[in-house]
Amino acid sequence: ACWYVHQVLTLANRYTTQPTTTPVVDAFTKALAHNPRLQTTLSHGCNTKADLGNPQLDLRIQSLLTLISERWTVRISCIHTGHTKHVEGTTRISNHYVWRAIDIDQVNHQPVQPGATQTKALLDWLDSLQGPLRPSEIGSPYAISHPPFFTNQAHQEHIHIGYPPL
Repeated sequence: ACWYVHQVLTLANRYTTQPTTTPVVDAFTKALAHNPRLQTTLSHGCNTKADLGNPQLDLRIQSLLTLISERWTVRISCIHTGHTKHVEGTTRISNHYVWRAIDIDQVNHQPVQPGATQTKALLDWLDSLQGPLRPSEIGSPYAISHPPFFTNQAHQEHIHIGYPPL
C-alpha cells in the first residue's frame, strides 16, 4: 500500500542524520516522471516535468499521484517551480513552495471546470481517502461544504491538493 511505504520512508528519514534520499525514493520519483498517465505542462511559468522527477516532492504527493494514475489520466499544471512563495494575498508559505502541493488542470483530457464530470469523480475519490494520504487542502471549482475542500475565484480551472508539514 502506498500509504504504508510513505509512512515507513518518512520514519526512516526522521532517523537519518543526512538529508539524502534512498534508492527506493529515487526509483519511485523516476517512475512518476515517466508515467504516461501523469501529463505535464509548462503553463503559468511552472515546469511540472522537472518538478515531478524531483526527490524533494513530498512522498504523500508521490503516493497520491501513483494512485490517481491508476484511475485517471491527469495533467499537472503546477507543483513547485513558478509558484509564488506565499498563498495569494497572505504571508502564509504556500505548500507548493515546500513541495507539498500540486495543481491538476485536466482529468481524462477534460479541463477542470464547474460541471466537469471527470473533475467531480476525482474530487469524490479524494473525499473518500482516509489516513495519511487524505489531503489537508483541496481547492476546486466545486463548492463542497466540508474540510478539506474550498473554492474561490482562483480555483475555477484547476484542482489544488496540498498537505501539512509532517
